[in-house]
Amino acid sequence: MGKILIDKNNYVFEVSLSEPLDVETARDVNNYILSGTGIVNVTGQQTIKPDQVEYIENQRKLRIRIPSASGFVDGDTLTVLPVDYNSAIG
Repeated sequence: MGKILIDKNNYVFEVSLSEPLDVETARDVNNYILSGTGIVNVTGQQTIKPDQVEYIENQRKLRIRIPSASGFVDGDTLTVLPVDYNSAIG
């Protein structure tokens, strides 16, 4: 799954998917956890939710906007996980 910064001013990343997703579920920001070396919210959180998620169904892509309050710089790693990730692997 590749992640590309497509809008540096608005903190939008594009994620390519190998399988189609349910449209309603894919667009719900509550279904994602973002973490990484630069995802440290001003309140000290280690994981955050995206501000917005756009699902481009015919291209199997997500566009994820991270909160501007996150400290994210070049070279940092962005990890996108479904909310139920821990239960899926446990």
